[in-house]
Amino acid sequence: DEEEEECGLYMAQSSIPNSGLGMYSNTNITEGSNLFYDDIVIAGYEYHVNRKLHRLKYGVDLEDDDDDQQPAWIMASYAWSAAYSNGNYDADYTEAIIPGTGMLANSFLGLVNALKRRAETDDAGLSRRTGSPGAGAFSHHHGNRFVAGDSIVEGQEIFVDYGTSWFEAREEIMGPIPFDEEYDMADMLLRKFFELERANVDHDDDDDGTPLSPDVLGGLWELIREDLLDDRVRLRLALPRNLEGARRAHRTGSAAHSVPGMMRAPRWLRENGACLDNMRPGSSNIPHAGRGAFATRRLKGGRVVTSAPMMHMHRDSLRMYKRDESGTGGGNDKGESIRYTGDQLLLNYCYGHPNSSVLLFPYAPAVNFVNGAPEGTQPNAFLRWSDMSYHRSEWLDMSAGEVLTKDHTGLILEFVASRDIQEGEEILIDYGDGWRDEWDRHSEGWNVSDDDRNYVSASVLNDMDAPVLTAREQKDEPYPSNVMTACLVPEDYEQG
Repeated sequence: DEEEEECGLYMAQSSIPNSGLGMYSNTNITEGSNLFYDDIVIAGYEYHVNRKLHRLKYGVDLEDDDDDQQPAWIMASYAWSAAYSNGNYDADYTEAIIPGTGMLANSFLGLVNALKRRAETDDAGLSRRTGSPGAGAFSHHHGNRFVAGDSIVEGQEIFVDYGTSWFEAREEIMGPIPFDEEYDMADMLLRKFFELERANVDHDDDDDGTPLSPDVLGGLWELIREDLLDDRVRLRLALPRNLEGARRAHRTGSAAHSVPGMMRAPRWLRENGACLDNMRPGSSNIPHAGRGAFATRRLKGGRVVTSAPMMHMHRDSLRMYKRDESGTGGGNDKGESIRYTGDQLLLNYCYGHPNSSVLLFPYAPAVNFVNGAPEGTQPNAFLRWSDMSYHRSEWLDMSAGEVLTKDHTGLILEFVASRDIQEGEEILIDYGDGWRDEWDRHSEGWNVSDDDRNYVSASVLNDMDAPVLTAREQKDEPYPSNVMTACLVPEDYEQG
């Protein structure tokens, strides 16, 4: 129908074999233009350290660790370097979780068409913590953008750059993967090879010889690929196996030849995909909520607003701890010196039941901005499990423990319009009575601490472009307790 034809961004099966879902543009995007809407960035702090401290505190023997029975931490394969969010100094080890394009788009080196840009820092009007119980409850890393690194045409899959180190770290599982330089080298070899064929044909016009037969050319190609390049595994994998494939790769490029399904017809996307651009982020109309998600077009009641894969994780995996290193806390190896300090901010973006150990984190464009309808307001959307073929409905009959050991995602939720939604209207769902009761309890008991009174976002100080105070100057004029200073030294800096 006309509404579906408007959709400019789809989620559907990736053209890369065994890579799950991917993202496809259903519109032409010029080089340098933004890809649809900005992403949020959620910082994750020292997951592996906190996991170890959690297990020490509760007496789990780290030497007797059966990985097959431990909850999987799938986020390790999806998170980006914290440098992309300017959050790399928040802790010794920080990850940037980018749940839109940053998590849903796949990567194919040699065909990268979406380039990552750094996120902005913005507290959505709640930069002072003295005026809102919602301050600090959501990420202040926003405005993360991907831009078209090349022209993207209608129906083309969107590929981001995971970096070579991501593939190298997973080579034992995935096998060797060609990188950009291998595809460039493959294209050069293809060009030289078929220049040789043309030269032989041209030479035959002035000679009594015969041009190389297809069998001879095929044998020559096999010799080059299998024997001469035997020790260049990545380059060999970038080259087609036979002469016919080599001819096609010469026309399309070796990388594009490796992914023949990267272009999808609009009809295929409508029939096999889920629309992802019915919502955009913006400032919420709900007090203390920060940002929200808003309809980009009129949506009829019953229409799927968006679909989101759900990453499962154990609730305890988001707990954070601190160990007393002073030796005065009376602690021992059984965990008495380890204290629980709170939960990762990621918890505020997860769905779950208070009596379940399973948390579900949605990842798709703008989905993490969807707020709960406040008291006195009716939601205009509801959640249901997807009927897409990629949704593993059999998981719903498994125990929590069985689901948590899965090392890949498999569940998909749909946000469905419960009535007609007008363009520009904020999308609201029902967070549940339990959530509202907890929010009321938090708001009523909320009070301003000394740290809150003195809090100033480091981004505000950086935007002032004022000289950084020295350690001596800070004794008389200290920064707020939440701020530290750091000296950035380029990696190639040489002391004179």
